[in-house]
Amino acid sequence: MTSQGDDSTPVPGIAPAGDDDGDPNPGTRQVRGNSNTSTTAPDTSSSQHSEDHRIVLIGFAVALIGALIGGVFSYLGAYQQARTQIESQSSQLFEDQKKEQREKRAEVYEEFLKAADTFAVETNKIITDCKDGKCSPNWGDWQTARYDYQGAVNHVWVFGSDAAVKQLVAVSGTLPESVWAPNSDELNLRFKSTGFTTAYNGFQSLMCRELPAQPRNSC
Repeated sequence: MTSQGDDSTPVPGIAPAGDDDGDPNPGTRQVRGNSNTSTTAPDTSSSQHSEDHRIVLIGFAVALIGALIGGVFSYLGAYQQARTQIESQSSQLFEDQKKEQREKRAEVYEEFLKAADTFAVETNKIITDCKDGKCSPNWGDWQTARYDYQGAVNHVWVFGSDAAVKQLVAVSGTLPESVWAPNSDELNLRFKSTGFTTAYNGFQSLMCRELPAQPRNSC
């Protein structure tokens, strides 16, 4: 017979408080193992953003380099084209100047030969007609011829070549002085007809060499 009020008598079907290990305070039991261990998956969004940024920078650099290379080639092409155009224009300008020079020299040389021939003729008339000293020379025509010849000489000196000036001196050496002087009608005229013909022909040969764009071999 059990006495009433005995609190130690177990109640059938009810387990004592605590866990299976018999720990009466399971909430205060220490957890074994590393309490700092995390089971969360690593965050890859930051590394992906860096990779995307790097790809963008590489693409930008490639585009910039391509633009620079294209710009350099465009500049070189434009420079070469401009240089070729300038050279072509310079060459054309040179040819135009040479043509203009030939045309001017043709005019001047022809004027000189014509004036030299007239001066020689007028000089020879006076010398031939006045052999006996009893003549009345036409000094007016002679002075006109002298004046025209000296004008032609001046033009050759300005527009002619060095070779033309040298040949001009040879022609003038066979004729009277063409520069005006006081009382020129009293001069002792001289005229070297043979030398004049040789010098005159020499000037013609010079014209043949200088005036045509393509002189013939016989010049």
